[in-house]
Amino acid sequence: MSIIWIISLLVLAVALIVLELFVPSGGALGVLAALAIIAAVSLAYYHHGAMVGTIVLALNVIAVPLLVYQALRWWPNTPIGRRILIQPPEEDGPESALPDVALNLMDLVGRRGVAKSPLLPSGVVEIEGEQFDAVSRGKPIEVNQPVEVVDAGGNHLVVRGLAVASRQSNEQTAQLLEESFDGIDLSSLDEPLA
Repeated sequence: MSIIWIISLLVLAVALIVLELFVPSGGALGVLAALAIIAAVSLAYYHHGAMVGTIVLALNVIAVPLLVYQALRWWPNTPIGRRILIQPPEEDGPESALPDVALNLMDLVGRRGVAKSPLLPSGVVEIEGEQFDAVSRGKPIEVNQPVEVVDAGGNHLVVRGLAVASRQSNEQTAQLLEESFDGIDLSSLDEPLA
């Protein structure tokens, strides 16, 4: 009768080990599996002697690690394993184009844009209608201040601020050029010079 209990406890331990991989229990199912194994070995030693107890113990020492190894090899293919583990990108999938981001950022070196947030030293810049993470080189950069890309590192740009005064004078010049001649007072030009 006790051999049935021993086998039942071993089957229960195997079931609990496999269930541990599918149900996140924080190790509680693993502890119950270990207790079932200890109980099976204890019953084997107590009721059937040293020979049967040693056989059950040796069976557990060999079978449990093999079972855990096989389960861990199979686990990444289970639904919970796919959710927890990061899957490598497929060769032909659209994910294979993602590593080119660093190369695209290097193409922006030398281009100019504008700061969309304060760069103290990091923030966001807009270059050619696209926004990028950036780090300022040197002084902090204010919002709407023009910037120039001097380097690209990892997944961000390295920029330096351009002088705001030159931008303001360029805006004033553009405004003057846009005004019509009707709005300019030319009466002072009609008077003769003395």
